[in-house]
Amino acid sequence: MRIVSLQKYFFFLILAITSCRESSTIQRPDVSDIAVEVKIERFDQELGNLQPGDILNKNRKWQQQYDEFYTDFMVQMLKIGSPKDSVNVQKQLQYILQQKEFNDLSAAVQKKYPSMSQYEKEISQALRYIKYYFPEYKIPRFITYFSGFEYQTPIGEDYVGIGLDMFLGADS
Repeated sequence: MRIVSLQKYFFFLILAITSCRESSTIQRPDVSDIAVEVKIERFDQELGNLQPGDILNKNRKWQQQYDEFYTDFMVQMLKIGSPKDSVNVQKQLQYILQQKEFNDLSAAVQKKYPSMSQYEKEISQALRYIKYYFPEYKIPRFITYFSGFEYQTPIGEDYVGIGLDMFLGADS
């Protein structure tokens, strides 16, 4: 399993984000010249728009496009097995796509998070500070998804997953 403990790595990201607030008593370094532009990849939208007839093609595409994240998503989060087993993936995803709960959750996520632009700006700013202090830090991919409330923020070798279903609010 390549999903690393949330507490171990996300502590520093949370610390960086909360330390980025403006304050009149703290002098922050100027990071405006550090080029960091985070683009959050919307796997949640791709999965939510999946049609039964497209499962095999999308499965092949997603294995290449999302690499480790997609494997972790299928094996650890959805618990349906390796995406390399296309017969099983097709059967399992066809079943999932028919579930009312899946469609309701997809619609709720899309309604609450139609755009990630504000989050991209905030994460980019936080990562500029990280790059200021740790210039060799390799910025991971950020990928949104929903998994039926399985994982909140899995961290892999080169990605940070953001389980948007876990951030729908108290009324969800």
